[in-house]
Amino acid sequence: MTDTTSKLLDGLQRFWLLKLAWVAAPLAPLFLIALVKHYVGPISGWLSALPFLLSCAGLATYWALGMIGRRQKRARIRGLSPLQRVQMSDETDVVSLRETLRIADNPPVETLPRYVQVAVAFWGAPLPKPLSQTPLVLSLFVYVLLAAMIFIDDPMGELSRRLDMPPLPYWPVFAFLALSLVVLLLLGRLNQMHRHYVAEASTSGRHPFPAL
Repeated sequence: MTDTTSKLLDGLQRFWLLKLAWVAAPLAPLFLIALVKHYVGPISGWLSALPFLLSCAGLATYWALGMIGRRQKRARIRGLSPLQRVQMSDETDVVSLRETLRIADNPPVETLPRYVQVAVAFWGAPLPKPLSQTPLVLSLFVYVLLAAMIFIDDPMGELSRRLDMPPLPYWPVFAFLALSLVVLLLLGRLNQMHRHYVAEASTSGRHPFPAL
């Protein structure tokens, strides 16, 4: 691995915005399927090839970054003792994109801008115990609604007939539900970061959010 590639990968692994934006990753396949099934417009014919093209691009990216992650692991293993090398010898396969980018790792709190620390401290604070599972339940509910909107042939027409009301436009409703799901998933990620930084600070005796 070249120094430039290594530095680029290290930068991506520490990039806090990528870790937060990753919460929207589950929506990508849903959005593509919705485009193919429900978009009507001048380029609707081309959209049928879009999932295939994006799948190829995604697989190529996954393979390239996975190979980089594999080489990075091998470089770390070379610095271990012979016994540790044996224990890790079966862990040098191509790793997932999430693992390569270390999405689950929390960046050092000092590297977060002040407004992100505020968001983690305030919006990521644990809810009262009776409400602690509310974001998860709401996320699953919204996800089911999105799936229904995608896989039902005429979801707005069906809703209109059942409720005896004028049909709602498809894409504004889809965008509202998708944005709601992103917000709920982001709150879950902020909560995970909040718990991590508070636990980390409790062992060192410092404030969990130094910018506040």
